[in-house]
Amino acid sequence: MLSLKRDFKLIADLNNKNVFLTGAGNGIGRGIAIIMARQGANLFITDIDLKSAQETVNILNTDKNFSCKLDVTNIDSITNAVNKCISQYDKIDILVNNAGIPEPQNSTLSKQEIYDLVMDVNLTGTVNCTETVIPYMKKQKYGKIINIASIAGLGARRTGGVYTLSKAGVIRYTKGLAVELGGYNINVNSISPGAVWTDFQKNAINADKKYSDEDARNLFDKRYVPMMPLGRTQSPEDIGNLAAFLASDDACNITGQNINVDSGAVIV
Repeated sequence: MLSLKRDFKLIADLNNKNVFLTGAGNGIGRGIAIIMARQGANLFITDIDLKSAQETVNILNTDKNFSCKLDVTNIDSITNAVNKCISQYDKIDILVNNAGIPEPQNSTLSKQEIYDLVMDVNLTGTVNCTETVIPYMKKQKYGKIINIASIAGLGARRTGGVYTLSKAGVIRYTKGLAVELGGYNINVNSISPGAVWTDFQKNAINADKKYSDEDARNLFDKRYVPMMPLGRTQSPEDIGNLAAFLASDDACNITGQNINVDSGAVIV
């Protein structure tokens, strides 16, 4: 008779794993932080807005998480933040590249300036943060890298040319890097969220000041729910659930993958 040992462990156990997380002052980044903290991780929370990063740390409400200002478009800022994280934790087990921006609406920036800004944050920022952390992961022959992309990077949209380009670049970078780093026991994957209700979405809808916050959310759902077979939009914590799994040793044989969290909006 088959006997089952009662030696259970937490799914997506991140106990005492050290996480360097970018763009975690709000939205998807904060959702990832909340879920990973729940799974036992130590989190180094970074954001270009230090106040919002510290707010995330306060929400996590433990003494093993820290905040740091980080501008992912600035190499010196990246180096400084990574050095502080290493000083605090001795090593980085998990890197989550979440920092990203949509294309500015009603901006006085030129088309070229918008292109440069979005690419610098979404793609070059991801590359530069990753390349700064890689030497530490190679040395310890262990690491998990998770890049936050978007289903926008998988196909054409009515709007958002440079945004889609930046996220398509993140997906391709992820796949190439997975091959490059596989021999060092480093897993590299990307997550492509669908329609996630965040301040970015709310502010974009409220830009013309016609809508209250409640009306903006209703408009958001009305716009996106019909595209989704499961009939619901996503939350930041939905993205966090997958990020925590990919960051754990339960996902040790998953690399080079882009996984959609989109209620079935993209089914290939």
